[in-house]
Amino acid sequence: MEPLAQAWFKENLVPFQSDVLSRPELKAFVDMVGDARVIGLGEPTHGDQQSHSFKTQVVRELVRQGKVSMLVLEMNRAAGDRVNKYVHGEGELTEVILRGGIFQNWRTDEFANLVAWLRAYVQQSGKEFRVIGVDCQDPAEDLGVVFNFLDAADPAAAAKARSDFASLLESDQKGESLIAWTKSRTKSDFDHFDGLAKGLEELFARQESAWKSRPGYSEARYAAGTARQAFQSYQFEFGTEPVDYTKIPMEYWGRRDRFMGANLIAQLGNDNAVLWAHDGHVQSWLPETYLQMGATTVGVEVRNALKEAYVSVGFAWTRGVIHAKLVEDANDIVAAQRRPFEEFPLACDRPGDLGEYLARLETPRFFVDGRKANADTKAWGQLPYYRGSLGWAVFPDRWLMNPDQDAMQTFPSHDILVYFRDLSPSTLWRIPPRPTAGS
Repeated sequence: MEPLAQAWFKENLVPFQSDVLSRPELKAFVDMVGDARVIGLGEPTHGDQQSHSFKTQVVRELVRQGKVSMLVLEMNRAAGDRVNKYVHGEGELTEVILRGGIFQNWRTDEFANLVAWLRAYVQQSGKEFRVIGVDCQDPAEDLGVVFNFLDAADPAAAAKARSDFASLLESDQKGESLIAWTKSRTKSDFDHFDGLAKGLEELFARQESAWKSRPGYSEARYAAGTARQAFQSYQFEFGTEPVDYTKIPMEYWGRRDRFMGANLIAQLGNDNAVLWAHDGHVQSWLPETYLQMGATTVGVEVRNALKEAYVSVGFAWTRGVIHAKLVEDANDIVAAQRRPFEEFPLACDRPGDLGEYLARLETPRFFVDGRKANADTKAWGQLPYYRGSLGWAVFPDRWLMNPDQDAMQTFPSHDILVYFRDLSPSTLWRIPPRPTAGS
């Protein structure tokens, strides 16, 4: 089966010569994507330079050609809003990138350059363009928007809500992450805080006719929804005792994706959009057995809504040095978040790794349209390979060891596959803070 698929790859792949694509190479990729309503641009890791650079170049070309008018980010609502305001002339780039709520792994040259370019595009072209964040991991910030609206619309409700969520707000002001706060609570606190957040959602729904003409209503109602999504996405992180993650239902791992997919569709309007997220979020297909257990991805949710008008782009690689944070065990997340990014030499080059298989093609960079695969290649595409998928954290001693977690089918998980033989570390903004007085 592998040799037959290899022959198809050799006949259909489109090579590109360097990490910076030429105009004809960019055009070939955009033509391959076609007239999609939403394009999911993945990345194999949150810490490599090549996929981030590729995505930046593709987004620019899509915008230049008028194929998209919205950038959808795997970032929280407030962070996306700050990027959107900057693109439309508000604020300063350093503040947006370093202190605007953007996840640390995207505080890079590539993402900052894209944001600056979009601002120049909007100012020069005069064309409309939107940036939104659809993630739901910042309930303190979202609740702040809710409280500010309620200060004018219902001061008593605002005061009660601030009191109800005082511990979360205090933790956030100290700079602690959401999971650090949930780990400081009890398991039963989930029901308590989820109920409070549900109450705010219901309040906005009941008062829609009275409040919808008030400035900020739509944003505050959306923020109330994403705040509750955050609690539900972290349900099993409540409590100080260690968690046995093997006993958590698969539906739980799909909640955040289900919410992000719903947020994207709700905010899409009449725009065509490009989604900037991880490969695991943009992939548009999962095995039926996974779906029956409640698993999903943003891409699966969007594909269900838009059918073939959604196109997913995933990546593969063979070896590299990648930025990530060290995680020592499954219950080490809070400590891991506080660690600095380090460079980890990693590889996807053993038999059974997709990177090893694709390296045999002897083409160091290419993209290929899996939707056009022949029957032999589609059958090969159903074989699970270790993909080398990595988020912000890495367990070095467990790298590519669990096929249930780390292996996946190549086609049709993503419609288009981009391959880099070699990855280098992302260009993180390692900028020292301004000295304080007397230092």
